[in-house]
Amino acid sequence: MDRFGPLPDEASFLLWISKTRAVLTNSSVKKLVLRKNSLCFTVTSFHPFKSLAAFISAVLNHFKTTEKSLSLKDNKDNSMSVSIDGVRVGYSSIKNIYRLLESLFLK
Repeated sequence: MDRFGPLPDEASFLLWISKTRAVLTNSSVKKLVLRKNSLCFTVTSFHPFKSLAAFISAVLNHFKTTEKSLSLKDNKDNSMSVSIDGVRVGYSSIKNIYRLLESLFLK
C-alpha cells in the first residue's frame, strides 16, 4: 500500500507473476505460461527429483490433480513441457501457485 491505497488486483497479479518467474530463474524451470485454467512450464531437468516418476508424483500431489489433467511433451532441445489443466489462474490463486512452484523446484 502506498499513499494512493492498495494495489489494484491486476497490478498485484502482475507482481506475483514476476516474483514467481524471478524465483524460478535459478531452477530447472526454463519457461512458465499461465492461462486462465491451466499452467504450463518447461523444465531442463527433473532436479531436485531423482527420476521422472518422482517428479510426476510430486507435481500430481502438489497440484492435487490426476494423471488425466497432466500432459508431458518432449521438446527438441531435450527439455520437457509439463501442462496441468484445471488449475485456476487468477487474482486469488496466484500466491498459491507461487508457493507450489517454489516448493517443487527450490527444495
